[in-house]
Amino acid sequence: MSDDAEKPFEATPQRIAKAKREGNVARSAEFAANLAFAAAALAIVAVVPAIGKDAYEAVTIAASGVAPVGACVALFATALVPVACAAVAGILAALFQSGGITFVAVAPKSARLDPAEGIKRILSRDTLMHSVRALLAFTIAMGAMIPAIVSCATAVVTASALGQIAAETATAAQRVAFAACGVGSLFSIAEYASARRAWLRKLRMSFAERKEEAKEQDGDALVRGRRRSIHRAWLRSALAHVKDASFVVVNPTHVAVALEYRPPEVSVPRMLVRALDEAALRVRRLAASYNIPIVESPALARALFADGRAGEPIPPVHYLAVAEVVAALARSKELAS
Repeated sequence: MSDDAEKPFEATPQRIAKAKREGNVARSAEFAANLAFAAAALAIVAVVPAIGKDAYEAVTIAASGVAPVGACVALFATALVPVACAAVAGILAALFQSGGITFVAVAPKSARLDPAEGIKRILSRDTLMHSVRALLAFTIAMGAMIPAIVSCATAVVTASALGQIAAETATAAQRVAFAACGVGSLFSIAEYASARRAWLRKLRMSFAERKEEAKEQDGDALVRGRRRSIHRAWLRSALAHVKDASFVVVNPTHVAVALEYRPPEVSVPRMLVRALDEAALRVRRLAASYNIPIVESPALARALFADGRAGEPIPPVHYLAVAEVVAALARSKELAS
């Protein structure tokens, strides 16, 4: 059975993020190598005039009988520029592929020492495709570079001055470098895309893995079911107290707070129910069915919901605002005496 049949689901963002945290990322050695080569080649093209100038200066100074220390140091420093560019490009390529710097514990993997697994990797489809791409890239690169080489050879043979030979050689070197960089870049991008596809294929998930991840993300289904059952039972118990409310303050549909005020037995308004969203709508519908006054006061509803507790008197800080509501309902004779 194929891997796609055993693991039919694409990797989830959570699985991909976990793999990256563990240092398991899509990697292509050719991508980093080609980027480093391109950086070095372009740097060489850029610094060749400076190298020639420093070399000429060193030879001139040496011919005069003086040790060309400064010129040699400058020549050496200029020659290191392509090396530095290659190193920086390689590091950037590695960071791009890994998505940043990741520290993971070093642990030996005995599976890598298994000869059978090694032969399997060598004869795998990915290795074959890599070899085919490398051969194709080499062929195309040679095809792009040969005209420049032939043109340079012809110009050198027919040149009459050393300066002309140097100029033709430099031009040919630039053309060869650009051709090699262009072909190498295209194929390195294709190689990285292939490596990423293979990486994502290895991260594919089975039904059991998807189920296990869902448990980790959302909690066990049985626990969630019990939690929902407890919440529904609590909600039914709370809504049963709506019929005892004297009035309900709402916001206007997202928050509902049912209050009881029956002096002298309940001299301070007491919060019976505090509800949000769907539960708030149910409180409002129940209040309407029991002909209980509904007061739309968004600020007061939010404040009572945030500060109060069901079954307890309202906080003293809200006495004045609730008293104004009680007075308005008493004037309109909506509040039962």
